[in-house]
Amino acid sequence: MQTNRGSDTTQNNGLIFVSAYPPAKGRNSEFAEALINELKRKISKEITLFTTKEFNCNIHFNEKKIKIIPTFKPDDLFDIAKLGFKIAFFKSRLIHFNFHMRIFGKSRISNFLGLTLLPILAKISKKKVIVTLHDVPDNIILEKVNLKNNVINRIGIFLAVKILVKFTDIVVVQVKNYVKKLKERYGCRNVVWIPHGAWFTDIPQPWKNNNSNYNILFIGYLNTHKNIEILTLALQTLKEKYPKIQLIIAGRPHPDYPDEILRIKNLISQFKFVKYVGYIPKNKVPDFIKKIRLAVLPYSTCTGTSGIVYFLSGLGIPIITSNAPEFLELKKQEAGILPVKLNPKDIAEAIEKIFEDEQLADDLSRKTRNFALNNSWCKIADAYMELYRKLENA
Repeated sequence: MQTNRGSDTTQNNGLIFVSAYPPAKGRNSEFAEALINELKRKISKEITLFTTKEFNCNIHFNEKKIKIIPTFKPDDLFDIAKLGFKIAFFKSRLIHFNFHMRIFGKSRISNFLGLTLLPILAKISKKKVIVTLHDVPDNIILEKVNLKNNVINRIGIFLAVKILVKFTDIVVVQVKNYVKKLKERYGCRNVVWIPHGAWFTDIPQPWKNNNSNYNILFIGYLNTHKNIEILTLALQTLKEKYPKIQLIIAGRPHPDYPDEILRIKNLISQFKFVKYVGYIPKNKVPDFIKKIRLAVLPYSTCTGTSGIVYFLSGLGIPIITSNAPEFLELKKQEAGILPVKLNPKDIAEAIEKIFEDEQLADDLSRKTRNFALNNSWCKIADAYMELYRKLENA
């Protein structure tokens, strides 16, 4: 990743940004919010954000620098087509799509249409197109995210990515391994790696090691592939040695998996050491994290890099993860995580190791905090500004 604090790259035409955005839940809306908050400090002209219809400009936003146009809702083909034509006729020359493979809802048709039609119309209208592509489907175990691993899905996914990269000037990925995949399998000519941004880098680290604290945290959107049941079984094996151990689940169901809350309630009814606290507002997370000993992310597959690792890293908390490839890559980049095999025995042993080895806990904490500082949102925005400048000058 290269950063450059040079001159404003969008001073002539402004920037179009297409993404889900809070209060929309999931679909990388938090990424968009954090990145735009940094970009607005660096871009002198207006940022026009085309976003989902959950957004109410009168209630949620009052910012002259950013013009927000609620345009589409998930799984609405008419809205997606309408968004495409709005983009085509919009005067700004530079457009940034914030995409993942299910950004347009649950429907395969909606996502295929959005991922292909929008870049095509943008390119036909002579815009410079940049796409942040959060996931590459080849790396996802489809069954774990409630998709059938059949020929139709595989062909559709391949064509969607193939068309998207063909009509894009620059594709940005957040996992280094995806660069090679997009080049070799999809013929992507201009793909670059820019890490996900990290939160809480502008505050003192709140987490401190406390030997009397036995609270284990799972945090994030509740999806089928995150295996909270396996984590619960791991803690059950530790209950006799650590009677005060407790699993705290923070977060809310992903909009594509609304029934996951039922599974959480079932866990709570079976295991008294499981506590669900719901969604925690970002400004309250630093104080909340002081009550936590470590976090565990037992994913069976990753849909891109882990935004939760980047979310927690600035807080300095040790993190245990599964050994999914995306987590292993973060480990190589010096994130303070401890990847283990996805089973109750190995997760329990990792938890006990951090409980008993104070030096290990402190080392993981130091590493993860430094990892966050190296990937602050300011630095990530600088890297995107570099790409905007490149496209404007092309």
